[in-house]
Amino acid sequence: MYKSEFEGDVVMSCRFQPKQLKSKDHLKVTWHWLDSSSNREVYRMDKGVEHLASQHPDYKGRVKLLADALTEGWAKVQVNTAIEMLRFTKTL
Repeated sequence: MYKSEFEGDVVMSCRFQPKQLKSKDHLKVTWHWLDSSSNREVYRMDKGVEHLASQHPDYKGRVKLLADALTEGWAKVQVNTAIEMLRFTKTL
């Protein structure tokens, strides 16, 4: 489980073997949000190209891949939680 401060960001990471990764051209990174009833695509990059059209609407404009970490064998995505918190803010 990942936690974030109110209106903060959370970085989720996954370790992999970089195999002398020189470019993102042969790499696929996919993050999904799963629960018992649904599977939401959070982020997808395939061969160095982001595929944002298939991204679940709840994550549009909120997620970015921290590409510098790829060469070190880490797939890290940063999710901005402030937008989700704003949904529950009541305007008077």
